[in-house]
Amino acid sequence: MKPDPHKSLSNAQMKGLEWSRGSHNLPSDAQQAIKRLGRPPVDQPKMKTTLRIDPDVLSAFKQSGAGWQTRINALLREHMPK
Repeated sequence: MKPDPHKSLSNAQMKGLEWSRGSHNLPSDAQQAIKRLGRPPVDQPKMKTTLRIDPDVLSAFKQSGAGWQTRINALLREHMPK
């Protein structure tokens, strides 16, 4: 009888598994390419925060299309105390 591929593994079976991204079998040039995926590092990365904005203001920015967060950031920078 074939094993059921949808059956859950037991805790003992899970402990015996080796977890990895699977790149260890790839050629070294492919591994380097994977490491370079994503955004390049920046000197001053942006910080994640929570900001309360009126619903109509947020809706207007989102409706203006892609880049709405960047536009909000630019407006805040223009009005930032000097």
